Amino acid sequence: MTYLNEWRDRTESEEFEDQKHIYFILFDIAEQHKDFFLLLRDADLLYLLQDEFFRNFGPTDEDDEIAAYSKAFFTYSTYGFLETWIRRGMKRTAKEMEKMFNNRN
Repeated sequence: MTYLNEWRDRTESEEFEDQKHIYFILFDIAEQHKDFFLLLRDADLLYLLQDEFFRNFGPTDEDDEIAAYSKAFFTYSTYGFLETWIRRGMKRTAKEMEKMFNNRN
């Protein structure tokens, strides 16, 4: 199971009041596999992570215009936040990242 499948399974099975909690789940899963993600970074292979992320959540040719732009915004912003955390060494905890992500506006 990939980390994205785990993320999808957890967001569908866990109950939470705030939809933004999905980001904590993503950071929590990444934190559990920190060594793997840092290894990807060190080997200059983060593009593999990006490819998988966009294949799972990015816009498709079949999407209508609203869906395509919505998916693009979600995918680019979420992946960018995740990649930056990985590139910076994942020094903050998943909980700290959730707080930072939710307070970005």
